[in-house]
Parts: sequence; structure tokens; C-alpha cells
Amino acid sequence: QTSLIPSHPQSLFTNDGLNDLHDLTEKLWEGPRVTKVESMANFTDVLAIDDDAEALPFYETPVQLSNDELNKLKKRALNHPILPGAFISRDGSAAHIIIKLDDLRAGEVTYKESAKYVHDLLKQMEKKGYKTYTVGAAVLIDELKTVGEMDSVKIIPILFLLMGLMIFILIRKVHAIGLIFTLITITNLTVIGIAGWLGIQLN
Repeated sequence: QTSLIPSHPQSLFTNDGLNDLHDLTEKLWEGPRVTKVESMANFTDVLAIDDDAEALPFYETPVQLSNDELNKLKKRALNHPILPGAFISRDGSAAHIIIKLDDLRAGEVTYKESAKYVHDLLKQMEKKGYKTYTVGAAVLIDELKTVGEMDSVKIIPILFLLMGLMIFILIRKVHAIGLIFTLITITNLTVIGIAGWLGIQLN
């Protein structure tokens, strides 16, 4: 589950803010691995009309309301038993979108495509002046993997350089350094090869 919070500079409850929330919700449905998207934009409210109960969208789109109508909608949302704290902040300045993804398939370790799709959409929202935040296991796993890969690109060459320097200081023979690194490389490749042959996955 991934949560997104697009925060309007002044208030979520403006015509632009409500329309942007609806558009973002609809676009998130199109993301890879997405099975469900929940927000105030597609929240169904049950209203008592005469003697019947009718399920209606919390607000109709496109939103073209007067200031008085927007204030009434905001007041209804903030006094709603479910929306505050779940789909909007308690002051009505931010929206909370919940994205549910299907389970990872065999051999998959991250939701890389889904995370990239969400991040690209949020960049578009930020260009409009919104602040965006993401939380949840899917995003966290992808971020940790991305950071780990970036660190590996920087750290591994430095590590080998320091190892070579230390070996040179201790042995003071260039060919010995080459033999040691050759041994290390062969050992690592052998371990990786055996692990692949046995079907052991290395993260």
C-alpha cells in the first residue's frame, strides 16, 4: 500500500484543487500493478434523500463551484465521520490517496515500474505548486534498492582502491596485488555461479 499527499498551497477545497485531486486519482488507476485507488475524489457518500438512502460521489466533477459552495463542501468533509484523518487532513489542506498494488510475482523483489509511474505523476503535481509525499512498503523497498545500487557504484571502486593500496603497502609487489584481486574475482564469480545453478537468489 502506498499513500500520497498532494497539498494545495492555500487549501484543497478550491475548484482547481478538487479537479486536480480527481485527475490524479484517475491517472493513478492506470499505473502498473495498481488494483485499487481510494481518495476523496472517488469516495462514495451515502445520503438520506426523503425515505431512501442513495450512494453518491462526495463531489461531482468537473468542479465549478462558488466560494460559498466550496466552503459548504469543506465543512461537510471536515465534519464527515470517515474523511478527516483518512482521506483528507483534519484542517482540510491536504488529501490522502491510498494505492493498492497486486502481490509481487515469483522472482520480483520491488515495485520499480509502479514507483516510477507514481513519482512521474507527482513531479507533474509539484510543477503546479503542490507538495507531495509518499509512504508505504512498496515505495520504501524501491527507494532502498535504488539508494543501495547508487552507493554500490560509488563505494565498490573506492573499496577496491583502498584494498589495493593496503596490499601494496604490506607486500610492495605489483604482481602480488594482481594475483590477489584475480583470486577474489574468481571466488566471487564462482559463488555467484553456484548460487545461480542452485536457484538461490542473491539480493
